[in-house]
Amino acid sequence: MTQQTVTEKKILRKKMLELRDSIAPETGAKKSALITQKVTALSQFKNTEKVLCFVSYNSEVDTQGIIDAALKGGKKVYLPRICEAVDEQKKDEEKDRDKERVECTTESEPALKNSVSGKTMRFFEIKDMDSLETGFKGIREPKEDAKKEYVRSPHTFVLIPGLAFDDEGTRLGYGGGFYDRFIASLESVEDVCLCAVAYSEQVLPVGVIPSEEHDLKIPMLVTD
Repeated sequence: MTQQTVTEKKILRKKMLELRDSIAPETGAKKSALITQKVTALSQFKNTEKVLCFVSYNSEVDTQGIIDAALKGGKKVYLPRICEAVDEQKKDEEKDRDKERVECTTESEPALKNSVSGKTMRFFEIKDMDSLETGFKGIREPKEDAKKEYVRSPHTFVLIPGLAFDDEGTRLGYGGGFYDRFIASLESVEDVCLCAVAYSEQVLPVGVIPSEEHDLKIPMLVTD
């Protein structure tokens, strides 16, 4: 990743975070309800066996309704936890970070450059939200349990967060690289649906989000 791309992403992150934070809570709640309706109406969601979701943080789209619908529908629901990477995995991820690490330097989202070193994102099954505990950056996470860890497999629906998107599937994340690496690990798995959710204000014209040829694309985006 070039220094110019790094700088452009850092500037756009700050702008998009401020924009999302400016959405009134009651407006965000209404938008989140519409997004929940749309996601849960998708055939890919209805027909999937496993749902990998994120737990909303600060001004993100509220995913509680999606999680509730999945649990009520008898699906296996997995949520992310930031864990220490095992030695070999740690080496591989450090190489990735050296190539594509991006700093996020706003007051609300402090720089991830140092805090993610030696860490990885893993998903664990939950039965309800009561079992979550406060984890990385204050985000609620499931407890680490090897017996409940998600194993890459078909018939999986993955909900993806982000700061900005465009109609070609370009995504601007928070700079930690967790989802980029996780999505890349799913490329060889059949019947996996990647679906991003965002407020309409987070959707930008094609070409505005800095990207390079190797950047992963998100094939589906649901907004209000």
